[in-house]
Amino acid sequence: MLFLCLPHKSSDCQIPQSILKFVKKWDGHGRKYQKVGWIPTKGHFVAEAAETSPLRWVVIAMFMGRYNHTIDPKGRLSIPSRYREVLGDEFVVSKGMDGCLFVYTNEAWKDFEAKLASLPLVNEEARQFARFFLSGAQYVTVDKQGRILVPQDLREFACLEKDVVFAGTGNRAELWSLEKWNEKNAQLDINKISQGMVNLGLTI
Repeated sequence: MLFLCLPHKSSDCQIPQSILKFVKKWDGHGRKYQKVGWIPTKGHFVAEAAETSPLRWVVIAMFMGRYNHTIDPKGRLSIPSRYREVLGDEFVVSKGMDGCLFVYTNEAWKDFEAKLASLPLVNEEARQFARFFLSGAQYVTVDKQGRILVPQDLREFACLEKDVVFAGTGNRAELWSLEKWNEKNAQLDINKISQGMVNLGLTI
């Protein structure tokens, strides 16, 4: 994961406890710094604002990387340790796009819920969109072995039977069956997609 700090003018801005605990674990005090720090043992970046900054700063966890895991017949699945540090002991798993599952921290899920709530109720597509995600989402908890129980309906939706893939995609992680992941990526033409990103204002 990549930890970034972004300026936020809201005085009531809060750093998620799961992330704050991680920062404290690294720093010992949870203090703020003026520069980006590299944590060799964890493989993470941490960037924090100076104490004298006139703005409030928020730590944002960016999910990165791919991890191959297996899910057992009962639906028990181990969470990658680097993801677990950010997700904490409870988080949200929902139906996602392209036949995968989306994995959110509680804070990111609340932000997404707010966006769904802002959609116009009189618009049929907006209702269907919100219904798809909200009816297909569940809170899951991590057991002492670092595993979650993926609900059966979500396993069936994403065709999770044995080999699965966790993929970081920024503010959320995705959970795929290995077969679907390989199939989707075999069709990927990144050069063609990159041209489309220019139309969305992204240049690299």
